[in-house]
Amino acid sequence: MIPHPSTRSPRRAPSPALPGALQKKQSAFTLIETALALGIAAFALVPLMGLVPLGLQTSRNAADLTVTSQIAQRMAGMIQQADADNYSSLTNVYFYFDGDGQPLTGANAPGAASSVYTASIQPGPAAASPSSADPFIIPLIVQVVNDPGHRLSGTPSLTLSADLQARATTTSIYRAKAY
Repeated sequence: MIPHPSTRSPRRAPSPALPGALQKKQSAFTLIETALALGIAAFALVPLMGLVPLGLQTSRNAADLTVTSQIAQRMAGMIQQADADNYSSLTNVYFYFDGDGQPLTGANAPGAASSVYTASIQPGPAAASPSSADPFIIPLIVQVVNDPGHRLSGTPSLTLSADLQARATTTSIYRAKAY
């Protein structure tokens, strides 16, 4: 039997002053869930942070290779512009360059403490020329070394210590003599 509507007790809305069970429960992350999420993120980021030094070294090597190539091209230009019968002013001397590959001149005289790269032009072996029988071809070797410690001095030599050899770029250039 259904009670008559007038006999039912009226429903009341829950009062905000009532404790716990009648109030709506709010959801949030617990401290354990937050700590677990941070641990997983750290576990993923630590190996990635280990790659940063490798990336920096690769970037330094690429920049060094670019600058040494630019210096070698500059030296090749000097060879092409020089008098074909007189290379003595270019060979067996050191040329000094800054970290950007610009030659040091004037106040930054050769051998200055600000040099980073050292380059030299040396006569190459005659047997290395494309045509050994051709007396009109001059083999030359351009060597560029990243030498910020200024360990190269005296007469240039193609023989370098192992640590300098690892930072050296050597290029062979063949120049035609004037007929």
